[in-house]
Amino acid sequence: MLRFLWPRLCAIALPLLVGSVLWSRVSAKPPLATPPPQGVPTNTPEMTATERPTAMPSSPSTLTPTATAESTATPQPTLPPSPEVVVRSPTPSVEADPSPETHPSVPAVVRLGADERGRYLLVDQATQTMHVFEGWREIRIFPVSTGLPESHTETPEWSGRVGEYVGTFESLGTYQDDGWYLFSHGGSILLHGAPYVVDEAGHKVYSDLDSLGRRPTSHGCIRLAPADAAWLTTWDPQDVPVTITAWPSGEPGQQGDEGEGSVG
Repeated sequence: MLRFLWPRLCAIALPLLVGSVLWSRVSAKPPLATPPPQGVPTNTPEMTATERPTAMPSSPSTLTPTATAESTATPQPTLPPSPEVVVRSPTPSVEADPSPETHPSVPAVVRLGADERGRYLLVDQATQTMHVFEGWREIRIFPVSTGLPESHTETPEWSGRVGEYVGTFESLGTYQDDGWYLFSHGGSILLHGAPYVVDEAGHKVYSDLDSLGRRPTSHGCIRLAPADAAWLTTWDPQDVPVTITAWPSGEPGQQGDEGEGSVG
């Protein structure tokens, strides 16, 4: 009888035993990790302990507050120093400075007759030169040619002021540039450039340039070199005092009737 039942009991108990073992493994908690014994190598990397730096005690210090936008002063631009104001004295007038000691190198006629800017023209017939003064100082000497010391062609002694600008004009078959009216003496007496004619090619052909600064050759006017006459126009001599000295002989020619004299 037992021989007959034993196989059947084993067939029933064996599955129950296997199932019980499997169930206990699934439901059981994992055991706590047991530290391996010393001397047994493991795959766990070693952790190296890093020492924490010890904070050094710092000496007490004064903290500077950080400037905020409200407390920070806006820097002002540095302005350049103001230029020094120099008060210049006005140019001395003839009345305020008439003494020869002040300008000993300037002829007395200039010191006493110059305008408020110290400008003056002095035509010296003896040397056939014209002296230009400004600021009571001589700034130019121009060679000139005055009138022939004969009847109706001489340049008389005269003092006055330069008149209006005439410009280019024609007289006695020639042209003259940069004319400035002076006075009337048997006709108009002017300061102007040397006379010229225009050739077929339109070029100016001047005459008597070699007489400038040497001898009188005009008909009463005061001739200048073309470049000097242009400079005088740029200088603007209108209303500037001018003196023309007498011819050295002291025997000027006879003054012709108004309108009979020649210009040039």
